[in-house]
Amino acid sequence: METQSRSYIFSEYSPVHNSQVRVAISWENIFYTVKTKKKTTEVLKGISGFANPGELVTILGSSGAGKTCFLNILAKKTTNSRKQIVTGQVYANEVPVSELNYGDLAGYVTQEDILLPVLTPEEAITFSAKLRCREKDIPQRVKSVIQELNLTEVAKNYIGSVEQKGISGGERKRVCIAVELVSDPSVLFLDEPTSGVDTFTAEMLLDLLIDQTRKGRTVITTVHQPSSAMFAKFQKLVLMSEGHIVYQGDSSQSVEYFRSLGYACPRHINPTDYFMKVLHVVDRNQLTEEESHRQNLFVSTYKHQELQVLSGKQTENLTELKKFKRKRASSRLVQLKELMQRAGKNAARNPALSRVKLLQTIGIALLVDLVFYDLNTDLEGIQSINGVLFFLVINQATFGSQNATLACKF
Repeated sequence: METQSRSYIFSEYSPVHNSQVRVAISWENIFYTVKTKKKTTEVLKGISGFANPGELVTILGSSGAGKTCFLNILAKKTTNSRKQIVTGQVYANEVPVSELNYGDLAGYVTQEDILLPVLTPEEAITFSAKLRCREKDIPQRVKSVIQELNLTEVAKNYIGSVEQKGISGGERKRVCIAVELVSDPSVLFLDEPTSGVDTFTAEMLLDLLIDQTRKGRTVITTVHQPSSAMFAKFQKLVLMSEGHIVYQGDSSQSVEYFRSLGYACPRHINPTDYFMKVLHVVDRNQLTEEESHRQNLFVSTYKHQELQVLSGKQTENLTELKKFKRKRASSRLVQLKELMQRAGKNAARNPALSRVKLLQTIGIALLVDLVFYDLNTDLEGIQSINGVLFFLVINQATFGSQNATLACKF
């Protein structure tokens, strides 16, 4: 079995070097535990692996396998708290990411839409660039990214939303990616970028990610229900089941690997559909005998060859990241200016929202006037005045922070 497993290791890949520094991401013995009042759940169970520069690493697994939790930990979006505990270490070029300004190196594209509907793709990308890039680079960066992601024809159209007609779903996904690419990240994390789009659009998005790896970027993404055509384009594959990694290696070798374990994918069946079927667990709290057998077989077999798999990690010709520092974001004054300009555009292009806010302010003013009208200046009146001042301050702070949170989108 050891001799046979050698064909499943990551192979070296020589990308076309681009302007950003090349970064190898690795993770070692990652555990992730979530605590609730009723129980403690171990979501990730000691997983290790890597992604070399110029590779597209695709993470697959059935629902509840821990894909998104794993991606968030790699992207440093999940930290320790009273309700969740992360142990293990994530490295960038053999340096713990906790010792680096990770935001200079990595971009993260969420599964949810984070775009402001009243902006155009060009404005959303420009806004991101102005907060992340040097001033002289912005026009060229924005133009280059728009052309690269084939957004030229819709660059001036409103992004839109469910209520407002705008660009298509696939174009919105590309804008989300462009918002991150404009800062020229060395590592790009994406959480299910193909969800909610048709097969053709999903394949186009995958081709776009493959193009990014040719420029030397490290791309790590989760994918939900890929087609067989998409699977044929995958480079490196990580299969997860119940918090374990059960396969890590070349995507083209995965079918043969499972066949060697006695689980041969039938012809004319999408391999990813078959993988999800054999890795699926109905009730993780009470596995059937067959499910337990499969889990033990997949986990133990992978653990047996894990050291061999991890030996494919690239360690040579990598930049010393502790010495690397990108000229970063604009000053706080510039950030405030950009945020105010964006808020102005949001108000001007969304008059219905402005009317609601105006009516809300008028309603609160009338309520305060009716309750606290004609107060005296005696002790009881002074106490009432203190009450109205307290109410107004709390009201403004609450609604102000709420609006700022809801508008925190690109």
